[in-house]
Amino acid sequence: MAKAVSILQKALKVEDLDARYDVLERLRDLYLNMQNIEEAEQIEQEMKREEEQNAQQKAAKKSKVGRNDPCPCGSGKKYKKCHGAGF
Repeated sequence: MAKAVSILQKALKVEDLDARYDVLERLRDLYLNMQNIEEAEQIEQEMKREEEQNAQQKAAKKSKVGRNDPCPCGSGKKYKKCHGAGF
């Protein structure tokens, strides 16, 4: 199991890792299986930070209105036919 922990820790050092939460989850499970509760709790805290960061990124992405999305003014028209028509 020590080798698996080492591999997962190396994976966490990779920048822009898409599956970072999954790696953290697997690492936490390994620590729990090894009865290393303190390390598991630290990973758990890191997982919570990762979730919060992902939620903030998703909220930032949703603030953009796509051309085919409903216009935020509430008219019921597509954005491109309403307030986005001048672009």
